[in-house]
Amino acid sequence: MDIYFSHKSDNGKWSKPMKLSDAINTGGNEKSPFMHSDSRTLYFASDSLPGLGGFDLFVPGTTALVAVTSSASA
Repeated sequence: MDIYFSHKSDNGKWSKPMKLSDAINTGGNEKSPFMHSDSRTLYFASDSLPGLGGFDLFVPGTTALVAVTSSASA
């Protein structure tokens, strides 16, 4: 699965979906995109980017993807 985006115009019509770059979409699966209320910060899950294993959460940074991790134990 890959992540796409679309823009809604002033007349309420949506643009053609466009695939995000290879920096976000990998050969694996990306899912669960969430756009922060600042309209600039994207959070998403990937099972292919380096992380802790399985689906990890990522936030695209200015120069690299940043894995969202927690040291809290259950």
